[in-house]
Amino acid sequence: ADKTHIHHKFLAAGLSMRWALVAVVGMQVMFIVLNFFISEMCLRGEWMILTDLLIYAAVIWLLNYFKVES
Repeated sequence: ADKTHIHHKFLAAGLSMRWALVAVVGMQVMFIVLNFFISEMCLRGEWMILTDLLIYAAVIWLLNYFKVES
């Protein structure tokens, strides 16, 4: 199996399956709310994409940093 998917990274960081699911859904809700506010501030779509990519990259970096060695 491909272990580069985000839910595998949450599991490798020590979360249970349930908390990995909560984290993934929570991230999606956060992106929806953030993008709604960015669009309401009348910013261009590029800011929305850039913000999403930076947050996602930061989460991936943190998950790799806190990876539990087995």
